Amino acid sequence: DVRTGFGMGELGKVGVSLNGTYVIKWAQQNGKDQPYEDYVGQSTGVNAPVPRWQHTLGFDWSWGAWNTSLENVFTSGWTESAAVVDSNLGVNEPYQVKDTSRWNLAVGYSGFKNLKLTLGVRNLLDTEPPFVASSSYGSHAAGFAGSFADPRGRFWYATAAYQFK
Repeated sequence: DVRTGFGMGELGKVGVSLNGTYVIKWAQQNGKDQPYEDYVGQSTGVNAPVPRWQHTLGFDWSWGAWNTSLENVFTSGWTESAAVVDSNLGVNEPYQVKDTSRWNLAVGYSGFKNLKLTLGVRNLLDTEPPFVASSSYGSHAAGFAGSFADPRGRFWYATAAYQFK
């Protein structure tokens, strides 16, 4: 994890953060006395996908009572084995799941006593999740990996937080 920020005088403060995971090796033994097999970037049906790279990249800016943040959530794709694809789609070929990237944006205002208001949008660019052949990975629905992507499309939200003192 890396985070930095700096002041810009009368223009407020800016910050940048990166929270990422790069998987070098993820090995599993598939039976007693069997060799360990590396599953990074793969899904075989025995294991859930193990993406090589995932990150959340954030940019934020604050100026007086105003703040804004822009966030990118990224997961690299993986290969689903021919056995997984065949059991779900009837095609005996491996399938390359595409990378997924989603941008989120929020604007906040805290200029009222004890009240903070936020307006935001998740999946700013209305990006579709990548297709997967398996019907698991946290979703119980064929077509997307719920533990890595969000199928809901763009949605707006607003919050109001009041602190009683």
